[in-house]
Amino acid sequence: DTPSDDPRITNLGPIANPFSLLASADVLVMATTTETFGRTVYEAMAAGTLAMATPIPAFTRVFTPQQISYFDPEHPDPIAFRKWLDSLAADPAHCVQMRRDNHRFVQDRFSVTTMAQRTEQLYQNLVSRPPAPRSFVPADLDGTTPEFFGAIMDQVLSTDPLTCQAQFNQL
Repeated sequence: DTPSDDPRITNLGPIANPFSLLASADVLVMATTTETFGRTVYEAMAAGTLAMATPIPAFTRVFTPQQISYFDPEHPDPIAFRKWLDSLAADPAHCVQMRRDNHRFVQDRFSVTTMAQRTEQLYQNLVSRPPAPRSFVPADLDGTTPEFFGAIMDQVLSTDPLTCQAQFNQL
């Protein structure tokens, strides 16, 4: 929360609900090389904001270059960035369509309902499989790890997914 020495940068500090800010932005630029999920980009796109980001797996595995613009943070190219911004400004109708398409894309794949359905399907797939082998982890020094771990996995796989966490915590 330290202020910037650059007068063009304003630190807003913690924001309880950033979605109105994301929705009011024209573009979100995410210059991370260490982010594992990139939630900010997903949230911005859900809010209808166009995004430019580094080509990390969290983005390249999900978004096409038509949905998100990529740049190399090790070799930034301000001319390419400017051309991208100019291309957006030159075709407002295309920007509106991209915003709608990106919003729909994120909503269709990452809404709470969709994620809950996918998680439920994953659990259904897991519980419909044959039981896990009792010894798929190498034994620890006293030889108890495979049985203990197998027992935990048997418990997890044989339990209703909604109550699994509570029972797992009791072990």
